[in-house]
Amino acid sequence: MPSTVEGDFRASAVDGGSVREKDPNKNGLKREAVAQRCIQAVDDNEKMVFIPGYMRLAHLLYWLVPRFIERQARAKYNFTH
Repeated sequence: MPSTVEGDFRASAVDGGSVREKDPNKNGLKREAVAQRCIQAVDDNEKMVFIPGYMRLAHLLYWLVPRFIERQARAKYNFTH
């Protein structure tokens, strides 16, 4: 479960929407690092991988304070609703 990945990674996403992140080329994870971690996860038969690792905390916080996480996500992805 990678966070934002640099470049136009979402350009062919199923939702077909435009990239909403604030300049993913500056703030995204490096493609090579994500690919390397994914290969390692497959080789090690891992079922769930958070990239970066601290994103596990965000998932836990979502259970505890969902409105806070949703507000942060809206800001990150430029949603105005």
